[in-house]
Amino acid sequence: EEVDFIRLNAGSVSFISPLSTGCIIVPSKTGCTKWKERKCREIPQKKFSMYEEGCFPHNGRILRNCQTREELVPAPTSLSVCGRRVERSCLGPCFNCEDFCRPQYENTCWRNHEVRKEVETRSVDGRDIYVESEELESLYSCSQRKIGDICAPVNCRFIEEEEECTQKNETEYFTLKQRTCDVCVQRLTETVHRSTD
Repeated sequence: EEVDFIRLNAGSVSFISPLSTGCIIVPSKTGCTKWKERKCREIPQKKFSMYEEGCFPHNGRILRNCQTREELVPAPTSLSVCGRRVERSCLGPCFNCEDFCRPQYENTCWRNHEVRKEVETRSVDGRDIYVESEELESLYSCSQRKIGDICAPVNCRFIEEEEECTQKNETEYFTLKQRTCDVCVQRLTETVHRSTD
């Protein structure tokens, strides 16, 4: 059918073959020129963030050009233990008397430190600077514990003397760090992707 069509048109036209998909009939000895058809569709635009070279994520932010400074800081610590001596004062001997007891306690208090991290963003000459600093926080706490009982007959009474304490002081050293970085500026970029069906 294709050859007859070409003869009827004196071999002067080219046409798409109705029998073979992707074939163009041309007036030549080759008879058929193949082609491929490709359909494309656009995927909706997507926006994504772009940052300058050298930027990296840290603590929920995008930073660059970080510098760290260290400082050795002394921190005094102390430990004290205090208690009251109790004496018995009796009116005399008490035969067949029951004893009664009273607990004795001592208090221990100490002061020490822990490193706490502070984070802030400052504006310097129109640029945002990320500052991460370590600071010392003083802690003071006390506890009480039972160290024994003192007992006496019921005709006695207990007399508390003045509180006595022993204290130990020391100096502990901490290395505190401060980190400063430039905050990277975010730029939004759009892209269009084309997909082939």
